[in-house]
Amino acid sequence: MHAVLEQLFSELKAKGRLPLKAEELDNVKRRAAKLLDSEFALLTEAGGVVHPALVNAVRDQMRADLDELLEREAAGADGFVPDQFEPEFKNLSFEFAPGRSLTFRGYMDRLDVATQPKRVRVIDYKGGKYVWEDEDEFRGGRSVQLAIYVLAAAAAYPKHEVTESRYYYSTAYGRFRVKRVEGTDAARNTLRQVLTALDDTVAAGTFAPVADDCGFCDYQAICGPHREHRAARKKGDPRLAAFYRMREIK
Repeated sequence: MHAVLEQLFSELKAKGRLPLKAEELDNVKRRAAKLLDSEFALLTEAGGVVHPALVNAVRDQMRADLDELLEREAAGADGFVPDQFEPEFKNLSFEFAPGRSLTFRGYMDRLDVATQPKRVRVIDYKGGKYVWEDEDEFRGGRSVQLAIYVLAAAAAYPKHEVTESRYYYSTAYGRFRVKRVEGTDAARNTLRQVLTALDDTVAAGTFAPVADDCGFCDYQAICGPHREHRAARKKGDPRLAAFYRMREIK
């Protein structure tokens, strides 16, 4: 899906057809379907398809998701226009505490810009299940990617205001829902708080046992049974106070 969207929107931008208009939807959908077919053909040739009989059902669902994404794109005129696709950022330095900094690198799926006033936002496509609570942004320090994208967008567009960075669950499975972090000083300060707590923990060598997010872990056998009980016993350790305060951040 990512490769199809990157190529499709790059072509539309090169032809001056962004923002997407409702009267062009049918042609754009047909082009998206061709790009999707090409991706599946390449995957099949490379041996990436486990069973060819599964291809049609998966491709049909992805095509339906693409169609709805494009329909929402055409209907959602808000002044923003897709501008960059899969841009890389590197050597992005962020001072999270006096004399302490980290350097980030990576890619953003898409950057949209608006001109009046000058604004920019980041969109990161997601294909899985929407797993966020309404108030969540950093999820106890486990999710900092959106906040880092805010920094990257600000570096890429220094004359623009970064309004937000968002996960876009762009499938029927994800219900086309959005989770966003706004480009505010408050979000940057929260990122500083998270990074400071993590850096302090690593520097002190006090690695806290945590057992509140084990559903996605591939290494539960290492912790063995009673991990929740062991983690609870460590919560009173004063050396871990800052870490556990971080885990309360929404």
